Amino acid sequence: MDISSFVILPVVYFTKDLDWTDENLVFYARVAFVAAQLIGLLAYFLVRQKIIAKADDKKVKVKSVPSMSNPNPDPNEYITMTTQEYDLGKVKEAFQQILMTSLMISGIHYKWGYGVPLIIQFVTVPLNLYKNDLIKVHFLGQDIARPFPVPQSPFAALLEGGAAGGATPQEEERKRKKEEKKEQKKSKKVD
Repeated sequence: MDISSFVILPVVYFTKDLDWTDENLVFYARVAFVAAQLIGLLAYFLVRQKIIAKADDKKVKVKSVPSMSNPNPDPNEYITMTTQEYDLGKVKEAFQQILMTSLMISGIHYKWGYGVPLIIQFVTVPLNLYKNDLIKVHFLGQDIARPFPVPQSPFAALLEGGAAGGATPQEEERKRKKEEKKEQKKSKKVD
């Protein structure tokens, strides 16, 4: 589990009993919420600019993911793209996540007047930025192999009957490399 899981409960505990009818409190909560969202969008915009400026043309093999046009992709199918294309795709996902979350939280706040989700977002957006692999690579200078490891869902163990829920990213990578070696051997035999 990550730190944001442990931060949410104390935030909810300390903010649920606040007087959310106080207009000053609601105003400051809204300002904090908007500021956090803008910081998140600005961070990903800056990451996007760094990715474009770097123009990394190294090739990356990425596992096919379900989409509207292909809801059931072949699990053994890989798509080859450049590191720049992969990173820009991840930036687009991050933008969409921030915008969708902002819309949902804003709707909840507007419809029912709940203020706690505003504060939760104010706290979790910076934590999520710090955990993001794009931020680690392009701002913190860490070297993380692409494709980025997929975080394990906390519900995967429950759905799998207590199992870990599939192979780890390292096991997937080893399996993929073995398959590539087999393909290279086959192509050498054909030549």
